Amino acid sequence: MTIGMKLGMPAFFANLVILATLANLGCARQSMVYSDPAPAAAAAAVIPVSTDGRAFLPKNFYNQSVNHAGVELQPDGVTSVSKALRFQISPGVSSAGGFNGGGVGSRSLLGLGSWHGRPVQQVEPITFDSKNFVGTEYVGANLQIDLLCDGTKIAVVNAAGSSIALQSNTAVGDGYVRYTASILAAIWLSPTAAIVDPDSLVVLVPAAGSPATLAALLARYPAACLKNASTNALDLPLRVPTAAILISLGNDATITANTTFIRRLTFGSEVFEGFE
Repeated sequence: MTIGMKLGMPAFFANLVILATLANLGCARQSMVYSDPAPAAAAAAVIPVSTDGRAFLPKNFYNQSVNHAGVELQPDGVTSVSKALRFQISPGVSSAGGFNGGGVGSRSLLGLGSWHGRPVQQVEPITFDSKNFVGTEYVGANLQIDLLCDGTKIAVVNAAGSSIALQSNTAVGDGYVRYTASILAAIWLSPTAAIVDPDSLVVLVPAAGSPATLAALLARYPAACLKNASTNALDLPLRVPTAAILISLGNDATITANTTFIRRLTFGSEVFEGFE
């Protein structure tokens, strides 16, 4: 008597299917390519700290403002339903201790935390459409750059709003102007100390004087990426994890009233607009 007769024909065919499936699984297992898991330290992103309870900003954005300042989503008055990100600074002098360093002013800071670990080159270009309502401050930008992308050397670079405004400003309607903070434009300074090549001692990004591009920095550190981290950079909140990308109004010496709306932001290929 054959095996097929002992099992019965339906059971025989069912077992053939099982055997074929197991064979295929074995082949598939042998041909699959497994990548090594990312180190836990690299995979775990530092989460920026928001001072607004995450109630008034879109996903992945954080209000990291210091002292009499803030950022929140508000109607911008262009239409009955349109909204924009309102950067606001109230006048007044604060006690030292809110910032790294001894600053007694106020600074509106909007952090984007989703860029943790991504190459710096991918952020090009940074643009924002803004409309000034009160004051004379222009919107600026900070990047927190992990030079080796391993957490050992994190540097902060800042592009002052006035420097950005001199480089690029294009009217885009409804009173808004588009500004571009290119990493290849000479608008960047290091707020704390000059960033120096440890081998050649060449200054890659100065701390004062004429701003520089980030070309020399990225040529020296081609693996540089953006990082959410707590730093000791001046103008940033004291001992608070801040986002890899920060859009700002004012600095740690600003004591006058300022209000600016931003309705569109781009970081590389990512566009944020139509806020609700």
